[in-house]
Amino acid sequence: SPPSTTTTTAAPYSSNASFSSSTSTYHPYTRSTDYIANSSIVAMRVLVIGGSGATGRPLINQLLSLPEVSHVSLLGRKKYDGFPESEKFHQHIVDFKNIAEVSKDPSFLKEYDVAYSTLGTTRAQAGSDEAFYLIDYTYTVNFATLAKKLGVKKFHLLTSQGSNASSWFLYPRTKGQCEEAVKKLGFDYLSIWQPGLLERGNTDRFLEKIATAILSGLPTTKLGKVMASVGIQSTPPASEKVKYFSNSEIWKMADALPDEN
Repeated sequence: SPPSTTTTTAAPYSSNASFSSSTSTYHPYTRSTDYIANSSIVAMRVLVIGGSGATGRPLINQLLSLPEVSHVSLLGRKKYDGFPESEKFHQHIVDFKNIAEVSKDPSFLKEYDVAYSTLGTTRAQAGSDEAFYLIDYTYTVNFATLAKKLGVKKFHLLTSQGSNASSWFLYPRTKGQCEEAVKKLGFDYLSIWQPGLLERGNTDRFLEKIATAILSGLPTTKLGKVMASVGIQSTPPASEKVKYFSNSEIWKMADALPDEN
């Protein structure tokens, strides 16, 4: 039978929210427990950039598992292996410098509901200040601009703890400037995720290897799952246009995730 179109209204933000026993999904906003079963928000079309990375892969895997999601488009330099086989999942090869050209692809949807950006690198990996800025700022802002033109209402941006548009240091300055540029696009809702130290598993980032050997980093597998579930299954208050998720908030949500077998 077709899904119900009954609409429920989300209650105000609650810091005491937890996982629903019926869905095992974290809800940072208090809402009716039958929200998913009776929600009018079905068949969501999701657009993703950075999906081949350590956070992006678990993000996409979780998106594909959610009943509210009907379509996931991943934009990338090439098509990537290792994703679940799903009729929901579609990959599109793009030139990030001209990302809007993807709209000419007849298989690419002309309208989306939600978008995620988990694109990011380091100065060392990029090879220069300019190359780092191109990836972490220009490509990300261009993607957000495309998402806005495609009708996206909810945009979810992964940056970093300590981001600051006025910083003297390249990394936090670029992240902060990216946040400010995306905010100016005027999405109905924008969430900005600012995790601290990340545990990427077999990372090739030298400083992360040292840091995670001493400190406890947030597993990117958990970060991706939390971003997907919160971004799709939570309804923010209408008055909340921009929501920052701090490192401590993300940890709280990650700790609430069910243990994996």
